[in-house]
Order: sequence, then structure tokens, then C-alpha cells
Amino acid sequence: MEGLTWAGPGRPPGPDEGRAYDGARSGLEWGIVLRDEALERLTRRTDPAWLRAALHVARQVAQERREFTADDVRDALVRHGVPEPDHPRRMAVVMSRLRRAGVARATDRVRTSTRAVRHAGTVRVWESLARGRP
Repeated sequence: MEGLTWAGPGRPPGPDEGRAYDGARSGLEWGIVLRDEALERLTRRTDPAWLRAALHVARQVAQERREFTADDVRDALVRHGVPEPDHPRRMAVVMSRLRRAGVARATDRVRTSTRAVRHAGTVRVWESLARGRP
């Protein structure tokens, strides 16, 4: 079958597999490392002006709501005249920055996305740690 490649052992690493699994960490720990590295690469490729504006709006959402989703932040971006991100994963940068800044924490709950392009997929619910704070 032409065009198909073997995805098993011995195949070349993909873009997110630059380093081999070291065996010293659990699968979850290794997954966290890979997630953080992917977010760092994505952050480096994100327009700094857009990111500043998006974070400003996202902090406002966290101050106003007890719980929210990335969809809620996207809706607020549009209301505040901040353009949609040029790539869907840019919102992951915004949400992870909120988490690292202590503005919000991820819950173990999800909601159905309100965005048609998500095909009724789920989005994580975030809890605000900044509600009512200036």
C-alpha cells in the first residue's frame, strides 16, 4: 500500500518525538514533559501582541466568572475586538498561561463546545482563582 508508513518501532520520530522515552518516568510524567515542550514551541510561534491582548481579556473573564471554558474566552476576545487566533491551539497557550499565573485552575470537568467547528467536542472547564480580584 503505497503512501502508508509503518508506525511501529524503528520508525523515524515525529515532530513531537524529538527525544526517546527515557524509561525513568511514568507515562503520565513523560506526557507532561511532552505537553510542556509542545506548549513552549507553540508559545514561541505566537504573536506577542496578540498573546498580550488575549491574556488581558482572559484575565477579565476569570475575574468575572467562577467557571469558564476556552470557548468563553474566545467569545470575549471577539467582543473586545481581539482577532480569532490564527491556529486553534493558540488558546492552549492562553489557558496554560492563566494556570501558571495562578489565575485559574483546570478542573476534571468538561462541557460540550459551543463552536460549530468543534463538532460538539468537549472543552475543559476552568475554575477562576481571580474572581473579584483587580
